[in-house]
Amino acid sequence: MTVSWTPKSGRAYNVWRSVDLNEGFTSLGPELLAAEVDDGVEDTPPSDAAAFYRVTVRKAE
Repeated sequence: MTVSWTPKSGRAYNVWRSVDLNEGFTSLGPELLAAEVDDGVEDTPPSDAAAFYRVTVRKAE
């Protein structure tokens, strides 16, 4: 599974996954700068559950 988006220069991103929205989200890795985002972030979700994703963004320092 690939979570993809169009990155914008000067931004930092973090990708999160949840298999239970009542339990919240877990980060899939370290924060990524726009230049580090190629085709998105790869993930292998659990085979026995649906997965929900979100991408957070902030202005890079």
